[in-house]
Amino acid sequence: MKLVEIPIPVPEEGQVLLRIEACGVCNGDSMAIGGASPEYPRIPGHEVIGIVTELGSGSTRWEIGQRVGIGWHGGHDHVTGLTMDGGYAEYMVAFEDSDPHT
Repeated sequence: MKLVEIPIPVPEEGQVLLRIEACGVCNGDSMAIGGASPEYPRIPGHEVIGIVTELGSGSTRWEIGQRVGIGWHGGHDHVTGLTMDGGYAEYMVAFEDSDPHT
């Protein structure tokens, strides 16, 4: 792992942009770090708490300013931090059909 600067992601249809407040560390993250992701570079982190800051087109489930938690199931058959970028960043996108905890 290394610290890098990347652009803030832009939410696409059915996604939201989260400003990350916290992200847990667990063994699942070591899977991505250890080479289990199908694509790199990859940002790990699947125990995410963040504030919705932007809605992608068609997004209606969550509201701007709402605090949400995203777990392992990232929505659209993705695994947060493994098949899509996770919460070891300042911002991340999440699908509205992920496993949210509000």
